[in-house]
Amino acid sequence: MEPVYDQRNRDYAGIDCGRGTFAATGCEAAAVYNAMLFLGRPFTLQAVSDEFRRLKIRWLKGRWGGYPRRIGRFFRDKGVPFRFVTDPEDFILEEGCVAVCSYWNEVKYGVPVLRWGLHTVALYRDGDSYTVFNLRGGPAPVSCRDLSGIIGAGKLICAYLLPRRKTGGEQKKDPFAGHGKVASP
Repeated sequence: MEPVYDQRNRDYAGIDCGRGTFAATGCEAAAVYNAMLFLGRPFTLQAVSDEFRRLKIRWLKGRWGGYPRRIGRFFRDKGVPFRFVTDPEDFILEEGCVAVCSYWNEVKYGVPVLRWGLHTVALYRDGDSYTVFNLRGGPAPVSCRDLSGIIGAGKLICAYLLPRRKTGGEQKKDPFAGHGKVASP
């Protein structure tokens, strides 16, 4: 299985995503698919879409893809621990950790511009930058130094911070301990 770099890729653009296709409304499903892949618990894209339907994660019956504040239902159902944050100040990700991040594409006068919609991406911490998937489409991930490099002129809706997969010799500690207040979905 390979990460999704561009939800409009013809190999999966036509997958059902509620009232639309993966190309039009599949960014939340793509982000969850990528996050699970990075955590070593892969699902097919169709399976993620089916789970979105079953867990009632779809927004407006899929017209706008998945509802960002319901994505946690998927992780909870699969036993994946997460921290849910809505404040960019709380978006702190340790090396190798994974996040699913939803944001409004554009904000004017402090209000989201709905006609430009929202977008959701998966990313992981890689040194002093983030490697982001399905950010702008294309054949490869994008590297961004900080959250503003990801959301640009937009506004964070919410993010799910997922601890990286543990390997045999690692200590078991909470990678989010001491990182400020955390909201619950």
